[in-house]
Amino acid sequence: MAAEPEHHRLLEFERKLDATIGDGADVLARVRATCIQWPADLWMIRLLGQLHHAHRMIEIGTHQGGSALWLAWCFRPREIICIDPWLGMAGPAEETLRIFDEIRRFAWDRLGVTLTPMQGNAEDILPTLPDGAFGGVYVDGYHAEVFVEKDLRLGWPKLLPGGLLMGHDYCAEHPDHLGVVRAVNAWPEEPNVTLLGPSRVFFARKGLGGI
Repeated sequence: MAAEPEHHRLLEFERKLDATIGDGADVLARVRATCIQWPADLWMIRLLGQLHHAHRMIEIGTHQGGSALWLAWCFRPREIICIDPWLGMAGPAEETLRIFDEIRRFAWDRLGVTLTPMQGNAEDILPTLPDGAFGGVYVDGYHAEVFVEKDLRLGWPKLLPGGLLMGHDYCAEHPDHLGVVRAVNAWPEEPNVTLLGPSRVFFARKGLGGI
């Protein structure tokens, strides 16, 4: 019985997306086919994109590219740096990269957004990127606490003042996501974190308070 209200909430956000996406229906269809995000997750990211603009962004954990495409649609940046080892953990690496390449071309042709792949681990790649140069960082890589802690710590300096660090899978009810919860709760910026329930999305804005 407890699951029924949650099911109804998810359907509510599904209806909101379908009713308000307008000419982005083709984008939403590709996102749904290539990433696992609740309708509430997609809706909350869309709201953040309506309130905040980012010229350049970083995504940690890209996989097939569905969430990168959604960030591109919602925030309309010029470029998203897509960091992923692309090791084939959820299927053959070659197939994952093939789908990502299709998404990358679609993002450019449809939205004029460049998805720039950087293959490797975030802890190796983030230090090579300039500090204070990005309007958004989206954390959705390995969910073990030690990796999320590094992503938060290394991603935060990359933001411009007022930039958003966003993340996915803050969900204490899911055993595979407890590392995200623990890392966020222990993060020094935790007092500034907003949890966008009933989604699994969280965010913190750098230096300038709320949005």
